[in-house]
Amino acid sequence: MLKIEIFQQKSNNISSSLASALDMVPEMTEKKRRIDLHTNIATHLLTEVKNRQLDKYFELGSAMLLNKHLSHQVPFKYNKIKIKIILNQI
Repeated sequence: MLKIEIFQQKSNNISSSLASALDMVPEMTEKKRRIDLHTNIATHLLTEVKNRQLDKYFELGSAMLLNKHLSHQVPFKYNKIKIKIILNQI
């Protein structure tokens, strides 16, 4: 093959690869949008879990069910008296 033919063949391969990549742009954009949406939802959920201290609430509930001592003080927005009242009502 001549150098020109090799160059044209490589050029055609690059062109077809580029065209194929451009055809995928809308699909990839939609996938990115959906991933961003789900990432934002997960981030906001995690923020709410942290703000509401749901992990501490779960630990308290599990400790009550299993009649175990807590590994640390429960830093709820409630004070200890309110927790004792709740526990005495159960």
